[in-house]
Amino acid sequence: YIKKLQNKDLINFRDYLKSIKKSAKKSTLNNILTNITTFINYCKDTANYIQNTITKNIKINKTIKDEKDTVQGWSDKDIQILFDNIKSLTHTSHKNIARKYEHEYLMIIKLAMYTGSRESEILQLTKEDIKRDVNNILYIDINVNEKKSIKNISSIRHIPVHRDLEKDLLEYISHKRKILFKITLAIFSKQFSDYKTKLGFEKTIKVFHSFRHTLQDKLKQNMVQNMVINELTGHSQDDSSKMTDRYTNKYSLKILKEELDKIKYEIN
Repeated sequence: YIKKLQNKDLINFRDYLKSIKKSAKKSTLNNILTNITTFINYCKDTANYIQNTITKNIKINKTIKDEKDTVQGWSDKDIQILFDNIKSLTHTSHKNIARKYEHEYLMIIKLAMYTGSRESEILQLTKEDIKRDVNNILYIDINVNEKKSIKNISSIRHIPVHRDLEKDLLEYISHKRKILFKITLAIFSKQFSDYKTKLGFEKTIKVFHSFRHTLQDKLKQNMVQNMVINELTGHSQDDSSKMTDRYTNKYSLKILKEELDKIKYEIN
């Protein structure tokens, strides 16, 4: 069957995928198509099951509207505004009373800024997930221990702690026994969304996930390689890197830390 595949078959599958997953993001659909493309290219280049290139024009192209409506990263000025108004998040708007988990909010935001981790990854962290390697490099272990949930296999990773985060993180965990954050994902998401919207940020353009975009962009502007960025943030590798990634070891924590420490936030 594989030997009989043609480009039109893959395009038909792409159109079928779009029809059954109408609410899915184009990036999500493209991730599925990327996995298929990688397999097909392997069948052609390595296994020699397929003679011709049949994976051209498979991806779903973004429109100008898609680009305008997509999530954007926070600028340093944006983050300064968030910090300057943090009390609007840690206290109730009605009587200005401190929320139950007021001391957790700022650390959650800082972890997002300096690790690019997903909201759910951060809120599942335990004290045991903050470790040091044999070279005494402090790092965060994103894992599936104790029934934690992750987005995909690439999400399992070790993230070195940025030099500007290390002191605050160690101080924070020194007061914790096991669970780092008791606030639930649903409550934090709702409160953060309300908070940043009241500050004037676009409801769907500047969101918590924007911190991932911010970190990725700062790394890119510091000439950090895409494969390093993907390892740090838990993204699956693209077509051109998947085969290399499969047959090589992950970057060492030393290399990852050197690259991550290149970024800097111009905030008070």
